[in-house]
Amino acid sequence: MKCQIANPNKFYVILATFMLFAFQSVIYGQTVSIDPATVESPATGEQLTLNINITGGANVAGYQVTVTFDSTALSSASIANGDYLPTGAFVAPLPATETSVGLGATTIGATSDGDGTLATVTFTVVENKDSVIGLEVLISDPTATVMAVTVEGGIITGPAPEMPTEPETPAEPETLETPEMPEIPVGPEPMEPEPPVQVTKMFEMALAPGLNMISLPLMPAEPYTASSFAEMVGATIVIRLDTVIQDFVGFITVQEGDGFPIEGGQGYIVNVPGGGTVTFTGTAWSDTVEAAAAAPGIQLPSTTWAFVVSGDLLETEAGVSYTVVAKNRRTGEVATRRVSSEHKEFNTVWADLSRKSVIEVGDTLEIMLFDDMGNIVSGPFTYTVDIEDLRKAYLSLPLTVGDVHPAETILAQNFPNPFNPETWIPYQLEKSADVTLQIYDTSGGIVRTIDLGFKPQGFYMTRSTAAYWDGRNNMGEQVASGVYFYSLQTPDFSATRKMLILK
Repeated sequence: MKCQIANPNKFYVILATFMLFAFQSVIYGQTVSIDPATVESPATGEQLTLNINITGGANVAGYQVTVTFDSTALSSASIANGDYLPTGAFVAPLPATETSVGLGATTIGATSDGDGTLATVTFTVVENKDSVIGLEVLISDPTATVMAVTVEGGIITGPAPEMPTEPETPAEPETLETPEMPEIPVGPEPMEPEPPVQVTKMFEMALAPGLNMISLPLMPAEPYTASSFAEMVGATIVIRLDTVIQDFVGFITVQEGDGFPIEGGQGYIVNVPGGGTVTFTGTAWSDTVEAAAAAPGIQLPSTTWAFVVSGDLLETEAGVSYTVVAKNRRTGEVATRRVSSEHKEFNTVWADLSRKSVIEVGDTLEIMLFDDMGNIVSGPFTYTVDIEDLRKAYLSLPLTVGDVHPAETILAQNFPNPFNPETWIPYQLEKSADVTLQIYDTSGGIVRTIDLGFKPQGFYMTRSTAAYWDGRNNMGEQVASGVYFYSLQTPDFSATRKMLILK
């Protein structure tokens, strides 16, 4: 016997509702909640610890939680990573405010499933009363994709109110004459309440040896500059992202001046060779932009994901703008910085916020300076990176306008050509080397060998600097008219050209 549906429309509504809830249960199968959800407040001055638990987690590689609370009832004492993510997760506190505290953590190459504790948060009770604990959560997978999650906050309950006792029925009062009421003097107008006093807090941040990405967790009494911030955390460099020009701006401690201001809600890359723990003091931020989470450092020399090439410009021309170009020959990556003749300091920055290496020991860097017409006015210079450069995360060198170096070794055409009896042979050297000039006849026999000796990197293109041949062989005899070949040789270069003697 078949079952009949009395009201098909109602059935479809029920079916659609069921499918909707079933679909939502798939999307929001992960739940993050405060545990215990309801708890009685301890006495004033005592501490209260709550767990931030996840149930039904699947393929979780990272999280960010922000806990909000009533600052008249509680003050934050600490927040710590739980045991849900695999051992070795990177953990970073978020900047705290008067009414919130947060934490972020992520893993590389590992995930977690099921139930567990993401983090624990501890409060100090300011006043024993009812209050609400709010929770904001982001859960991500290994590709950093944010996953849907159901979030449940918590409730703190204060003491139960005392029940009033039944008052005794008063005796019938005697009838008394009503006395005249004296005039009530009008006092001064009530004073406006003073603004709340900002409480100075302390925040300890662990910095790994090498590169770290951090933000200011508290607002300092005196604003930091790049110079004072580097001194405070023990850094050799400070790097920020300039959102206007969409490029990195660096500061190194050997430079003069204060550098750029350090602001709340912004992330900064710092290199702290020795690592250690830094204590920040200040008050909670009130109007910060979206918080930039601090992030753990990377141990050298495994990867250096930020590096600065810095220096001074010397002998610049007034009113001329210059561009510094630094190139890593191994990777082909180029960093540039435009500098005015008045500023005379430059910082070119390589940085990869995904923490992939931008430089390694043994890399060859090529540095050049161009004027605003596109002409090379200093360099190119080459520099080989060593382990000390990675430890500092910067390289410092001056660039002098007019100090132009050849980009390659070249043997040029002799002049004059044809000639009788003497000629000059110009060349340029990319790097310093021992140089030898040999002259051959058309049969390949050596006519003359001229040992030019050790020559510094540079240009040898004029009569006063080029190699000179007086038209004589090794015996001191004048050679006959005809075609000859000349060859320039260094330990890693050789080139040959043709010349003609006409008598």
